[in-house]
Amino acid sequence: MLFKRLADRKPLFLQGDPGDALFLVLAGSVRVMTRGAGKREVTLALLDEGAFFGDMALLDGNSRAISVYAASECEVAVLERSEFQSFLETHPAVAWRLLGVLCRHLRQANGKSPESSQRTLRQKLAGVLRDLALSSGEVGIHGVLLPREINRRVLAEMLNTTRAAITREAAVLRQRGLLENEGHRFRVTDPNGLGRLARGIH
Repeated sequence: MLFKRLADRKPLFLQGDPGDALFLVLAGSVRVMTRGAGKREVTLALLDEGAFFGDMALLDGNSRAISVYAASECEVAVLERSEFQSFLETHPAVAWRLLGVLCRHLRQANGKSPESSQRTLRQKLAGVLRDLALSSGEVGIHGVLLPREINRRVLAEMLNTTRAAITREAAVLRQRGLLENEGHRFRVTDPNGLGRLARGIH
């Protein structure tokens, strides 16, 4: 197993690179991106310490469908294909766990495709903020504080829209008591309320 340190914004791998390794975030965070319309890169997710990625390309042998950049100074562990196959042969329980994770990834991807085109930007933003609060937020008495990296630009990239549109929709969420600002960071005050809004339950 290899270990890599990356400075903020440096690429770990790019879309189209060979899928020959699995990665685990040991410290810091990484940004998962893909090329959208007009070859512009769009942010899909931010992954923090403990997250792993690169599993699908590693298993099927295809090239990378995403690019991954450091979202802060970070360290990742790298498990190459030959090591990975030997590891799975001697640790079958891990193989089953990995299959479960892959199933979740596929379900999430399916959930984002047909219906998401029918949802409003407000619903999509509410869903993304709720997911980030559950996966990466700092829970406190007044809600869930999102990571510093989650700003209007990143949210605009994730939802393929503009920062101005994110600012307008975030203002509506604040008026509804679902979101607050703490300095330059977002605080989710009602994750369940965001979930209901994302599903179209008012």
